Amino acid sequence: MAIWKIHYPSWEMECCGTPFSVGDEVAWIVQLESPDDLTPGLWDDCYSEVEGVLHPLTGEDGPGAVLRAGGLTALWAAPPPYPAEPSQAVGSPQAAEARQVAESWQTAEPPQAVAAPYPPRARLTGLLSVNDHGPEPEVVPQTTGRVRAIHVVTRGFRETAPGSRTLVPVPGELRLRPERTCPKWFADEVPTEPGGTVGHRSETGVLVTLETPDTPA
Repeated sequence: MAIWKIHYPSWEMECCGTPFSVGDEVAWIVQLESPDDLTPGLWDDCYSEVEGVLHPLTGEDGPGAVLRAGGLTALWAAPPPYPAEPSQAVGSPQAAEARQVAESWQTAEPPQAVAAPYPPRARLTGLLSVNDHGPEPEVVPQTTGRVRAIHVVTRGFRETAPGSRTLVPVPGELRLRPERTCPKWFADEVPTEPGGTVGHRSETGVLVTLETPDTPA
């Protein structure tokens, strides 16, 4: 078996999700989000390292790739990663090509500008998240597993400037509360400590410990 930490965002659950409990078997479409696309210092303890086979997406389904490892199937929608094989390590022609394509993503108009050369295998680190509003199961098959733990995620926010009413996440301000069942609805206002650096707290989803069959990648 394999154990994964998977984030289920509150808006996904409140929109289209079905609550589940510890011990339930679930099936979700999962995406591995790159740390480059997330708030620095917020999700570090929740990241997963996944090494497995990459299947590039083409046509209307791309750009991106499907990653398979240890009973997990996940969408990787970021630029091509560095491969896992020593023969394709950093400094090799394959890695140099991947880096060139990744850099071109910074200036190209997504999604059709770059035909990305994904390596056959890769070791990727990021946040696994449920994606109910992305690709169909025919493109990214669901990951099936058994729920072993559920923690409600509470994040801290602050105003960009006093009175701006524009809130941004505070790095390091992430709290986990164990629950037996995932709620359908989440609290938008959670009490904060007076005089602290956090002016607002919200429940933003759950972090699920999921056990999957340890199938070969």
